[in-house]
Amino acid sequence: MIVGRELKVSESRTRWLLISFLISALLLLLLVGSLLHTQRTLARFEATHIELEHAAGELLVHIQGLQSSARLAASTGDLNWRQRHKSHRRAAHRILERVGELASTVALGGTLDTLRERLDEAEGLYREVFSAIVRGEVEEAEAILKGWPYVRNRRALRNSSEALSRLLREDVRSRIAVEQQLVRSTMAAAAALSVVMLFCWYMSLRRWSVHLRQRQEKEAEVRYLSYHDGLTGLKNRRGFLEAAEEAVSRSVRYGRPLSALLLDVDYFKQVNDTYGHVAGDRVLARLAELLGGELRDCDVLGRFGGEEFGVLLPETDRQGALQLAERIRDRVAEMAVDDGGYRIRITVSLGVAEMDAGIAEVDGLLRAADDALYKAKDVGRDRVVANQGA
Repeated sequence: MIVGRELKVSESRTRWLLISFLISALLLLLLVGSLLHTQRTLARFEATHIELEHAAGELLVHIQGLQSSARLAASTGDLNWRQRHKSHRRAAHRILERVGELASTVALGGTLDTLRERLDEAEGLYREVFSAIVRGEVEEAEAILKGWPYVRNRRALRNSSEALSRLLREDVRSRIAVEQQLVRSTMAAAAALSVVMLFCWYMSLRRWSVHLRQRQEKEAEVRYLSYHDGLTGLKNRRGFLEAAEEAVSRSVRYGRPLSALLLDVDYFKQVNDTYGHVAGDRVLARLAELLGGELRDCDVLGRFGGEEFGVLLPETDRQGALQLAERIRDRVAEMAVDDGGYRIRITVSLGVAEMDAGIAEVDGLLRAADDALYKAKDVGRDRVVANQGA
């Protein structure tokens, strides 16, 4: 069961890591693609802005050039201005064509058509002016430029060109607004993608943290159970022996007294057979609780297995250990464990041993206590026996 649970947790953690990686990679690709698209769009908008702004200004310059070159040719009779006039005309038509390609509104297209018509109408008048100059009729050329058709056309041309310039500026502003909206949308998309990516990594790290905490708890539980008894919570034989090694080492090094008790429940098999193993476990748990209440913080208490317990008593000689053992025996004899209307009573036998010149290690101390316990049980149980020492 534990292995299966560990595998499920590991699979869940791996799945979340894989999902987080894939989503992060996808989101990064989308983000990079969006940023590249925005960059290209902004560059295209920037180029279009500049071109439209230049077109608006240059168109007015070339329209004014058309008019001024015709007036100068008529006033001076110099046909060299005719070439300048043609140059302005070609430039004006080129600008109109380019603006038509960049136009993004219907109104702008209609204004372009109107302006072309005005330029074509003006061109007819300019041809008459230059024809008169070629014939040497300068006064007739000036009269055409002062006539109502030309004046009306010039006003209409100026109004159309100004309207086109205004629409071009509005078009630039609308493109800038679109550009700003695109930047905001890109930033919002980047923020949303970042939030999703962070959420995925948060879930992955959360699963990782849960797995790590569960693993640490399991390791702590395994460590605890490797040194403690599952029924009573006391140290098991392994935990007791490790603690005893340290206590014996200090006793030998500093020449301090150290004693040990071994305790065994008398006729415990009869308790199990009569009341059941559950009742027997309850008796052992109650006995462990009683023993813990009789000992000091520095004392070491452990369950060796079954109904056998061990006690290590630092700074305690044989006499002190005997007194404690007798008190424990009396308290156990007075103890009663309720079990479904029955009151279970038990007695214990105890063996006492003290570190002396003949004992220099844990095994020797516990062996001496075990010999004393065997004698206590052999002579009738429910009693305390101490080893005789060296």
